[in-house]
Amino acid sequence: RRLLKQPLDPRVRKVHLVAFLRLDKDLAVLEAFAVDAAVPGLKDTFAPVRQLVSLVNGPGGLTQILDEVRRWQEFDQVDLHNLLALLEKVKDPSGTLSSFVHIRSDTNSRKKEVDAVIKKLRELVNG
Repeated sequence: RRLLKQPLDPRVRKVHLVAFLRLDKDLAVLEAFAVDAAVPGLKDTFAPVRQLVSLVNGPGGLTQILDEVRRWQEFDQVDLHNLLALLEKVKDPSGTLSSFVHIRSDTNSRKKEVDAVIKKLRELVNG
């Protein structure tokens, strides 16, 4: 949770997509340390953040979270409220959303995908 505390802070207005790539690398170092430390359950503490980062950076796209089966099988520890809050803050530093996320090469398609996921998440969260 602490890894997401700063980007989720209400005072933070924008989050660059490149931050998710950086977080992925930092998380890999922390996970490797956890494995080397051989402390039972330590690596598992990073699972919610790992799932969130994998969802945002992964090749399957953000729409995976909208599939209830996939959500429960692969992203069961992703807090939908946190995901929604982060997506609403996403700012693309390069002007091309797709340059940092391997989903689509077409920027308009990526923006539409993010907007559609935000809309659906709002429906899921507000129920």
